[in-house]
Amino acid sequence: MHMTTDRARIGLPHPVPHPACSAVCRRHSSAGGLLLLLPLLLALLGTLAGTGGCAAGAGINAASTPPPIDNDPDARLIRFVTRHDLPLANSYVNDRHVGFFLIDTGSSITVVERSVAARLGLEGVASGRITGIGGTERVQMADIDNLQVDNYRVGGHRVAIVDLDGLRRSARWPIAGILGINTLKQQPFTIDYAARRVTVHDAETFEPPDGATRHRLHEVNRLPAIKADVGGDDRHRSIWLLIDSGMNSHLALPYHFVRPDSWMLSGERNVHREAVGVGGAARNISSELALLRAFDREWRDVPVHVELDAPEQEVDGLAIGRIGNGLLKQMRITFDYESDSVWIELVEEGAGAAAGPLPSRSAAAIIAGNVYN
Repeated sequence: MHMTTDRARIGLPHPVPHPACSAVCRRHSSAGGLLLLLPLLLALLGTLAGTGGCAAGAGINAASTPPPIDNDPDARLIRFVTRHDLPLANSYVNDRHVGFFLIDTGSSITVVERSVAARLGLEGVASGRITGIGGTERVQMADIDNLQVDNYRVGGHRVAIVDLDGLRRSARWPIAGILGINTLKQQPFTIDYAARRVTVHDAETFEPPDGATRHRLHEVNRLPAIKADVGGDDRHRSIWLLIDSGMNSHLALPYHFVRPDSWMLSGERNVHREAVGVGGAARNISSELALLRAFDREWRDVPVHVELDAPEQEVDGLAIGRIGNGLLKQMRITFDYESDSVWIELVEEGAGAAAGPLPSRSAAAIIAGNVYN
């Protein structure tokens, strides 16, 4: 995983749902609201002392049990909040509240943060390799009894135990884990950025959304991908784009792909971005892509991050890039692995729940790594 950022501080809108409690921490609240919250504040006084009203980390609360699952047989909802355009949902592991998980279709496996795993007493039962922006490292795999992300619950599961400290520092948020595509793809699911929710459908009763356009869903490195064209009006090149809800920028392309065809970049190029993630840090160039064709749409002058240290990897002769939330939030996206399909519905700007402020262009992306057994 990695997040690319400059040194500037990025503001967080109020109110901020806190990962260590189900309440909403408000630094500026009315007297009436304070009285309503007083019993909860007194109960949590020991935890919150010295933190200005919000706990400092993603603590484990053994007394906090998961909320009851709704009785809708056809769907389960994961309501999320956004932090720098990243979807985060309240989560429980083994029926214990752990904090917020990042909903990340760009991560091939579900992850529990190392310090959270230690507090839960999770023990490694196997080893694997996780590959990120800074290289590859060995990780431990652990078995959990259950995982509940908001109103979506799954039983026995194998997860990767990963040190997310760099990710948490860059995001300035105590992320407790990652809900990866290996968990989500077991059933059809829809990511609705405007409504800030993921709907996990029942596979037996699922029907494609009305009015949506179907596109072929590919698997590249065990991640969801589409085939896209990038370049200009007169010439272009094809590339795989991983559909990455764990990346808050618009687009990421590997340097070896862009280098011979730098004509495709239409904006200024800045080489002062730092990507922190698995294996260390890496450099990025920020610029703009002249033209992107994907999902039967065209985007011009798309903000892009060129990854200088990305591996020179190709699948079926095509390089691999990523499309992130800067573009994905303009759509409602439904994944169905059973039919190799992804359905796209365009969403009008401003529809649904408030999206919160956009990150600065220099705040690039969290790109979750791939885990191989």
